[in-house]
Amino acid sequence: MIRVYELKTEEDKKKAKAKFSVLILEFCRVFLMQDIDANQDIGIGVLQLDGAEVYIKYICVPDDDKPFEYFDLLARSLLNVLRDMFGLRILLDSSQVNAHCKKDGCPAKNKNDYWRQFGFKEYADGVLSVISHEIDLKGACKG
Repeated sequence: MIRVYELKTEEDKKKAKAKFSVLILEFCRVFLMQDIDANQDIGIGVLQLDGAEVYIKYICVPDDDKPFEYFDLLARSLLNVLRDMFGLRILLDSSQVNAHCKKDGCPAKNKNDYWRQFGFKEYADGVLSVISHEIDLKGACKG
């Protein structure tokens, strides 16, 4: 069974930071994806709070043997949390987040299309953005 949960203690965040080699700053919320049956950590998601904006810093499932669906489940879990933060602007540097997605299982021609299905819009600087209550989790990855 797979679960995604938020790490609450600084000690747990430090362990996750070392295991997944991600930068975790102050005011970050860190989520861990875990296979409970195998007692194995699968992936990490990091949200950085900055006033009325939240940055999706990392969505990382580093094991090449894990299919794209694991990345998708972790991304949707984070978006579900963000959707409840009414009125906040959600920003995503797709080049940074997509760099941590080594999976090619999404049939979208462009990885930014993956994020567009949730309501993200792309700006000239390559940053994708959506207002939290406008996140649409009904989308399915389409080519």
